[in-house]
Amino acid sequence: MDVLGFCFACACVFKGALNAAVN
Repeated sequence: MDVLGFCFACACVFKGALNAAVN
């Protein structure tokens, strides 16, 4: 896995977790 893909995946997971925390 390349670094860009890894960062993108982390961003998606973090965004999902943050959205779940807000809701």
